[in-house]
Amino acid sequence: VAGVRAEPELLEALVEAGLGVRTDTGFAFVHGILRESVERTAKEAGLAVALHRCCADAFWDDSPRSRQRNANHLIAAGDFHEALEPLLEASRGYEIIGDLEASRAAYVQWEETARAIGLSERSEEWMAGLLRRADIERAHGRFSEARRLAEYVAQNPITPEGMSVAAFRAVGEAALSQGDLAVAIARLENARGQATAAGMRNDAALAAMALAEALLLRGDREAATEALEAARSRITARALPGQHVQLLRAVAFMAVHNARFDEAIARYQEALAIAEANHLRIGIGLCYLGLGDTRRLSGDPVEASREYDEALRVLGPAGPLHVAQVQLAQAANAIALGRDAKAAGLAATVRTQFAGHERRRELAFADGALAIVACRRGDVDALDQVRAYFTALQAYGSGEPDLVWLLTRCGEAAMPLDRVLAQALLERAIAGWRSLGWADEVARLTHLRASSITPGE
Repeated sequence: VAGVRAEPELLEALVEAGLGVRTDTGFAFVHGILRESVERTAKEAGLAVALHRCCADAFWDDSPRSRQRNANHLIAAGDFHEALEPLLEASRGYEIIGDLEASRAAYVQWEETARAIGLSERSEEWMAGLLRRADIERAHGRFSEARRLAEYVAQNPITPEGMSVAAFRAVGEAALSQGDLAVAIARLENARGQATAAGMRNDAALAAMALAEALLLRGDREAATEALEAARSRITARALPGQHVQLLRAVAFMAVHNARFDEAIARYQEALAIAEANHLRIGIGLCYLGLGDTRRLSGDPVEASREYDEALRVLGPAGPLHVAQVQLAQAANAIALGRDAKAAGLAATVRTQFAGHERRRELAFADGALAIVACRRGDVDALDQVRAYFTALQAYGSGEPDLVWLLTRCGEAAMPLDRVLAQALLERAIAGWRSLGWADEVARLTHLRASSITPGE
């Protein structure tokens, strides 16, 4: 059976006989019929259980495929309870490498197995399954359901401390994705406090990273900087590669907010190298996406296009929601390049893709992009879209460069159609850039707004 470890002499003999081949995981029969023959012979000899247990022991590496095959052999051997943990590990592993459908399938198999053996819904193992399901729901953009499940786990008295930390963080991250900054900050502070008290350094670091982002979006840069520094001081060498990638991306995100573009690019590239070395598809794609955003915001949309193309290439197999995330960034970049037809097409595609998902920020961003293009075409009716975007933006404050950038473009595009509205938009954009410390944009827009005001206004 593929992956089985056996005596070297036996493997060599099988290879020489043309019955097997060497593989990355050890050995495989040259044809499935041979494997089926071994399984049939073992069954006829009353050794099927022993064979499956042997095969389960053979899948020793941490890859999600090996963990799932380990579980499958345990189930075939009748060891259902022992199969639960490797199924959850497989689900987590598939999500890390960007295979969300395989991640969900492994979880469904876990739940079916758990119910088949009558696993108590008041057990720690059941709580672990619910938390895994919450992570899956969040990955698919169903943030309310993710919050509900994770909150239930976090508040349940039977949940062990370590799992409670992860559950509070899951609630906070889902709330952050919804733009509910108050809940996000509260839950992430819960997670960081519990992890710190328990000496769980890496868990404290992960909570602090997400907390820094939430504080940054709220406009509290000083507290965000403190949270990020705390994360950097707590993360250890034993952290998983993906966690190091996450930290470097958080540092880069902070640098972009502070208009330190060279630093942001360096950190994204450092994170990219780690993600590529460890085959972390989503990490790789998000690094390219971050590089594209950095290039666009720093005024280099041509180079940003190349980064976004790479992000799309990498994230394409990870699912339509990741693709839509990149397309939204490409729509903004098309606006920067003056390619309005492309921007409108991408924004409309994203709006369709996110319909039915709880992606309010992304939907507002897509609406803003469509409104800008319509205003540039002289469509007076588009001003209602601009006003709607302006209203939607209120929920996200002025702490995100991307949203302030789009608000700026809205104001510029609306100027020929409605100067009063345009000036209000630019005034809000100026406040946003000022809170971010982007002095050049503040000066440019202040001059633009002043030059648009006629005497007596």
